[in-house]
Amino acid sequence: MKLMKYIFLLFMALFLWSCEGKIAGGVTEETNSIAGVLYDSNNKLANGVPVSLRAFNDSSLSYTDTTDREGHFNFEIKEPGFYGVSGKSLEQAFYQIIEYKGISLNIQDTLKSITRFSGHTKLSGDSSYQSIEISLPGTDWKATSDSLGFFIIDSIPMGSHFVYVKSPDLSRYYDSYFWVDFSNPDYLISSGPLSQIEEPPKLLHSENSQELVSIEIPVSVEYGLVSWWPMDVLQENSQTKYIYDARGRADIGVVYGDVYLDKGVKSNALVFNGASDFVVIENDRGSLNNTSSFTMEALVYIEDFNEIDSILSYRKNLIGKLAYGETENKSLFSLAVIKNECGVKQNSLAFFIADGQGKLLDCENAVIAPKSMPLQQWVHTIVVWDGVQINLYLNGDLVATQTTNIQQWEENDEAIYFGKENLNFKLDEVRFSIKAISQSDVLYRYYNHGGIQ
Repeated sequence: MKLMKYIFLLFMALFLWSCEGKIAGGVTEETNSIAGVLYDSNNKLANGVPVSLRAFNDSSLSYTDTTDREGHFNFEIKEPGFYGVSGKSLEQAFYQIIEYKGISLNIQDTLKSITRFSGHTKLSGDSSYQSIEISLPGTDWKATSDSLGFFIIDSIPMGSHFVYVKSPDLSRYYDSYFWVDFSNPDYLISSGPLSQIEEPPKLLHSENSQELVSIEIPVSVEYGLVSWWPMDVLQENSQTKYIYDARGRADIGVVYGDVYLDKGVKSNALVFNGASDFVVIENDRGSLNNTSSFTMEALVYIEDFNEIDSILSYRKNLIGKLAYGETENKSLFSLAVIKNECGVKQNSLAFFIADGQGKLLDCENAVIAPKSMPLQQWVHTIVVWDGVQINLYLNGDLVATQTTNIQQWEENDEAIYFGKENLNFKLDEVRFSIKAISQSDVLYRYYNHGGIQ
């Protein structure tokens, strides 16, 4: 009997020992490998090269190895996430970004000639300079900009890489990624900023100079924000449908007609079909009073222009602070589709402004897209007015600019309308801000919506 007891205890001990370290929170943790082989520039196996693996978000997750005679290296890890794999040998180096998902991963790379990354950093909307950290994520290749915003990172491999820029103040600026082409050390191309590591953006915006690239850190969408209409929920109370400002700074938007929710870019969007479908925000609580700068962001999808043969010209409001049906005009702005107005023959997107004290929304104070507005396609739209000129950005591109004689908006109590025209369209993610943003900010917001095309 005692023998059986001892056998049982021995069995249990062996069982517990075999499980130790493999169970955490009821989930089996397995250690897998990130292994690879490295070649030199002559396509020969590179031996004796120090190789590092480092997690993006946890510097303690750092591993080192040295390639053997057959150019192989290996790391045993278990924590999922993004890692940088890098190595350097004399005048050559390599760098890759990998995403470890808990499954063994095999990679290979070739050592490349090294170059120097020098540039200049700035904060969007701020003329002063702060110390800003720039790095190739998951590596020791990093630098901090000086008192004039300049930085240098030496001995990085030639090619195209993501560069991480750390915000000096997360309450106001975003951490960002930039896609930089180092293929030619005298001609650097940057694209971004991006909110995360993803496929390199198809839309390439560049600032080129001899061995210098300018990196502008985008400002938070909360900076200067006065209202945000995400269009994700259509609520109902006492048979009245409404939407709401997600920041609670404006009155609710009362919904009229048969407006309904449909799929938007990331979540839902409001659908308008014809002039009887619209939303009215009666009171913005003075959020746009006495301002000389304004940014409006919206995702717009035109289903049908609803053209009538007998009507040759029109201006159809999408988003506007307008004096509909009033004898005294105090209209402030309107994002609209126009045709045969302001010298434009095709259906184009236009943004009009006035001072809110009687001036008309005329062509003199309008910025107009030079190309026709596409049908059945989401368009990321941003309008920026800085008290001197109006800029219109579509899908991250500055497509039109117009100097205006409107220098300030006075106090204005007109309602804000979404729709109220004979037009079939969807509307999503509408934001109003009393700060003028830069093109870097525009690109960040565009890419943050998936770089819609």
